[in-house]
Amino acid sequence: MLRPVRASTLGPRQTLAALAALALAASRPAAAAPEPAPSEASEPAGAEPDAAASDAATAASEPGADEPASETPLTLARRLYDEGTVAYSASDYDQAIEKFTAALRIISTQDVDVGADTRALLLYNLATAHRKAYEMSRALEHLRKAIDLYDRIEREAPDAGYSADTVMQARDARAALEPTLREQEAKAAAAQRAANARPVDPVPRRLILSGATLTGVGVASSALWIAGIALGLGANRDIEATSRPSQAAGRADLFDRGHQADALAISGAVVSSVLVTAGIALLAAGIARKRKRGGDAHAWQPRPVARVGAR
Repeated sequence: MLRPVRASTLGPRQTLAALAALALAASRPAAAAPEPAPSEASEPAGAEPDAAASDAATAASEPGADEPASETPLTLARRLYDEGTVAYSASDYDQAIEKFTAALRIISTQDVDVGADTRALLLYNLATAHRKAYEMSRALEHLRKAIDLYDRIEREAPDAGYSADTVMQARDARAALEPTLREQEAKAAAAQRAANARPVDPVPRRLILSGATLTGVGVASSALWIAGIALGLGANRDIEATSRPSQAAGRADLFDRGHQADALAISGAVVSSVLVTAGIALLAAGIARKRKRGGDAHAWQPRPVARVGAR
């Protein structure tokens, strides 16, 4: 018979070993009373063997007689628990959580009677595995789950009959983790608020739009100097065709048209070059500022919170 184990004196590994021992003890069948030795006088000489002995011998000779029976819910739960213990010892806490959870599910859903203390210790070890997983990954869901499991032990204690030592140990573990959870949640909330409050700089977008507009208008205005050049060339051809004295008045008009064409070409070229130059400058400034703001945003992102010590 196993002696009771005080949960308050156990560390995580000792608690795991205690639970394994309790589960093993709960699953071990009671020893059967020895059968009386057969007496030579119990049967007359030459008597035929009874039907029960004959049937037993026949069953033993049938194929499959030596095959083991399928796992019972209790043996399955114990095997899962043992696998979880191995994973916990190897610091594979995610695997330990999976195995402990599966064992607890079998015990809870299939009414496997392992005793109140064994169930409480299984809950405690599952919570401890979540705490260790948090210490490695800094994932708050593990921290929340550990606190919830420790609290569950205390909530279930009055009806389930958990030992006072196990309940006290769970209460102390939960109390040690709750300040850490509050601190980390506050930091995460503050970082989120700061990220949401960070204003968006509209200047890069405005610079890029203005630059694109000016560049487009400058390209379009190049049609002015092209048209001026075309008109000037036409006027020159007409002037050359009117070289006779009688066409002097007409040539004066052609010269005026040529001067206007030259002015149009020059003004178009100036306007086009100014607009295109200004547009390209604004585009470059907007793109450069946008890239700088993007770099500032990446540099501003909050760093991972400092790790707290193991509890």
